[in-house]
Amino acid sequence: MVEAAVMAFTAEAVEATGAFVVEASHAMESTHATEAVTAAHATKAVSTATKAAAAVTAAAAKAASAATTAVDKLQAAAHAVGGLADQNGWLRFTLAGSRGAARIPRLAVCCGHCGR
Repeated sequence: MVEAAVMAFTAEAVEATGAFVVEASHAMESTHATEAVTAAHATKAVSTATKAAAAVTAAAAKAASAATTAVDKLQAAAHAVGGLADQNGWLRFTLAGSRGAARIPRLAVCCGHCGR
């Protein structure tokens, strides 16, 4: 009789916990699916961030190249104008103004007659 009661209790316990086990299993599957989706989204976000960083780096390199080219062109133009001024003697470029940090030097064009 005790054995029958224990068997009945065990059967009821297994039946009662069976639904819980199934629900727990579904929850675990759901968690694994969520983790997979989260990992996929994280991977996609990292990929997008990497592409954005590469694009920014490329744009910075292109801008630096363009700036270097512009500086080179300005220096070439300044040398050409300076060469003309030396050859002709009638045009002189001088850096006017103080060189202190509070003042910005400005470029003055002089005809050469005043001696500056």
